[in-house]
Amino acid sequence: MKKCILCSKEEDVSLLKKVKGIEIYACSNCQLGFLDEKGLKKQRSLKISYTPDEYEKQECKLRRRFLELSEVIRLYKKSGRVLDLGAGFGLFASILQEKGYDLTVVEPANDPFYVKKGAKIYKKTFENFFKTNRQKFDVIIMMDIIEHLINPLQALLQAKSSLSEGGIIVIQTPNFQSLMAKMCKDWSWWMVEDHKFFFTPQSLSAMAGGAGLREVFSKTYEDFPDFKKNLDGNFSGIRNKFFKKAYKGIYFILFFSFYLAFRKFLWKNNFGGLIFSIYKKNV
Repeated sequence: MKKCILCSKEEDVSLLKKVKGIEIYACSNCQLGFLDEKGLKKQRSLKISYTPDEYEKQECKLRRRFLELSEVIRLYKKSGRVLDLGAGFGLFASILQEKGYDLTVVEPANDPFYVKKGAKIYKKTFENFFKTNRQKFDVIIMMDIIEHLINPLQALLQAKSSLSEGGIIVIQTPNFQSLMAKMCKDWSWWMVEDHKFFFTPQSLSAMAGGAGLREVFSKTYEDFPDFKKNLDGNFSGIRNKFFKKAYKGIYFILFFSFYLAFRKFLWKNNFGGLIFSIYKKNV
């Protein structure tokens, strides 16, 4: 039997699906998804593709998204010291830096080349950073990182210990119960090459609560191009080019008319592809 690390139950855990031969399990009680130990071992043989060139091609789209999210953060903390854990190439961190936040970046694998002079950059894992860190931060960013971690609950506890009084922790992660995940044959954010856990708004909130954090803001959303790109994979098995084009055209006209009309309602009801949440310490 597989045990859920969040609610410690075995009877509620069942096989959710297989992706690239790796089994993903989910707990029906807390809605946490995870790879088992065999799956974690198989990860090592799978290739991970994440290059600066590929990222820069998406820069305009990502910048628009990050600008909107940064304005949500400003509603809760207009200024202060920001710690960005797993900043990647540093685009989101650089936007916060431009808005006047004092920036510290922890990124062990990639070069955060978007970040400008004046920021403190640590080329180490966040676990090693927290071993020696004595600073307190007003905003701790965990964008698209919690799903990669071996022990995300422990990570939240460590982050909370470095949070200033009244500070916030910002988390973004894919939502495996989203409409996109349900409709797309090969949802890109399964990403079993590197993702160890899979969240819903409920399981993310429950894990944060287990770390002594309370949710002050949460939404789900996705970019239109991401949804369309994921849906394109549903037609990859159609060999006849004419039929494929005609079928896709009719499908997209019908579906996206519905989607564009109701997407905000879907997002509000937790069917967006990404979860974006803000937490504070429990009082």
